[in-house]
Amino acid sequence: MEWAGPAAHWWLVFGSFWSGIKLRRLDTASGKPSAADTTLYGWAAHSGGIEAPSIISHNGYYYPFRSYDACCKGVDSTYRTMVGRASVITGPYTDADGKAMLQGNAVQLLATDGRYIGPGGGTAFRDGSLYYYACHYYDGQMNGASELMLWPIDLEQRLARVRGSVVAMMRRASVSDEKRPPFLTIPEIAGRD
Repeated sequence: MEWAGPAAHWWLVFGSFWSGIKLRRLDTASGKPSAADTTLYGWAAHSGGIEAPSIISHNGYYYPFRSYDACCKGVDSTYRTMVGRASVITGPYTDADGKAMLQGNAVQLLATDGRYIGPGGGTAFRDGSLYYYACHYYDGQMNGASELMLWPIDLEQRLARVRGSVVAMMRRASVSDEKRPPFLTIPEIAGRD
């Protein structure tokens, strides 16, 4: 369940690996589907599999995060984290070129990089004025062991990016700064007004 929007509506973001991600407004008093807005909004689709949606809002935009492709195969996982943007929570959500997420388009935020295989299955969230993305990955240096990571997200001036300095890693061994994932950015979302 996600809170989003200046009117403080509650929204349920859910979906199927096969049929795409959906959005449904909830009644804030009961937590049940809203009688005031009964629309089931299509949010995103991808023919190779899509799941794990979450949304954060910042400066009048909504940034939907979700995972594409195959999870749970250790070092053979192809999972990756994707993001788009819209000016209203119900969409339409698009990639950096204005192409619809319902047609499988999105901007890649995280993907396999060195030992960090298949990052995804995460949740974007805000803690005070800071934004984070918590996700799992498979560690290529630990025989594909599933590990967790917490990334800070920078949304200043509509530039969405994960910083290379990981806030926390829940792992059995420490990782030095030079072995952390590189700084990944999606500047193509910025300035797309």
